[in-house]
Amino acid sequence: MKQLLILSIAILSTTAFGQVSADHMRTAAELFMNQDYAGSLIECDKAIALNSETASYFKSRGSVHFMLENDSAALWNLNKALSLNEELATAHHGLSLLYLRQENSELGIAASLKAVEYDPKNAEYMNVVSDQYYNNDDIEQALNYNSKAIALDPEDADFHFNRSLFLFDQDRLRAL
Repeated sequence: MKQLLILSIAILSTTAFGQVSADHMRTAAELFMNQDYAGSLIECDKAIALNSETASYFKSRGSVHFMLENDSAALWNLNKALSLNEELATAHHGLSLLYLRQENSELGIAASLKAVEYDPKNAEYMNVVSDQYYNNDDIEQALNYNSKAIALDPEDADFHFNRSLFLFDQDRLRAL
């Protein structure tokens, strides 16, 4: 009976910590959406202090650091998220955006392709792959992934604009 009581207390404590950490992450998300990145970072830190085994918490903290332009902290947190859950497409996408900003096409393409692998129906991920290839001067692959993005979300005007840019550059390069 005593062991059952101890087990029940342990389960309730774990559940309570889980709920509190989830509450911190909800607050962090609200602050992030309101562009209060410093406040969001504080809430992410509180959640992680209570629950350091949830990949999405590290991914969120990485996103906050990305917005604060603290690339080394963003990189560390996104990699930590992936060490906890290799299939977390949002963390791969975060890395791809970080590498895009740093103009590291090779790592950016690899991270973008991983995001697409784990979430193949995400048009934005396809679009970032296309941007990565474009920045790497691979217009054919840029057009390929741009077509996939448009197929997934034909209403997105940015995807169509990118396509016209890619086609213009392709024609310009052929004329040289």
